[in-house]
Amino acid sequence: MMTNKSAILTTAAGAALAVTLLGACDPVTSSSANGGSTTTPSTSGSSTGSGTGTSGGTTGGNSSGGGSGATGTSGSSVPRCHTTDLTASFTVVKGSAGAGNIVYNIDLKNTSSQPCTVYGYPGMLLLDAKHAPLPTNVQRSTIVAKTYVTLIPNGDASASARFSPDIPGPGEPTSGACEPTAAFTEITPPDETTQLVTAVGPPTSVCEHGGMQVSAFVPGATGPGEG
Repeated sequence: MMTNKSAILTTAAGAALAVTLLGACDPVTSSSANGGSTTTPSTSGSSTGSGTGTSGGTTGGNSSGGGSGATGTSGSSVPRCHTTDLTASFTVVKGSAGAGNIVYNIDLKNTSSQPCTVYGYPGMLLLDAKHAPLPTNVQRSTIVAKTYVTLIPNGDASASARFSPDIPGPGEPTSGACEPTAAFTEITPPDETTQLVTAVGPPTSVCEHGGMQVSAFVPGATGPGEG
């Protein structure tokens, strides 16, 4: 998996509507992740509601990542990971392109000195090369169930994002790029309301108005369905 070392501090204060991925109460198991790029928490405002980012050419916002609403005391004795404990990367899975789809890996690395836990789904907001928000429509994939993932120092948790980079959705251009190129993305860890900003590696259009099927986090540096 490629990683991005660029530390970027940004704000998405101009982003419109909220993407909220707060998780429902699912049966819980517990896992441990063993260990990236350098990323910097964003201070952009976030709201908590329900639903996903809007499409149709409007901009989907970013909100708290979809987790348990817990702080590590329910289902896990390890405190949850906060945005400041983590770095993030968003990179293509080699060999995943086919049938109009591609898979990118979302990686969170624990850069703190203590173990911490993530549970659930990331929040996301695509950004162009100038960090302006792009249409983003994150939908939860059920490829894996949510599970508590404990990250030791330097350990990883990963999720996968599947989308089409070249097949336009309704209302998108049928020639040329379906959407502007996403060069960066905001990633919100589960249950957090501040974001990590990382480069998209490599930059890509995300068709269907930024539509992505995003999985829950699993232990390790490889997301579900990537191997």
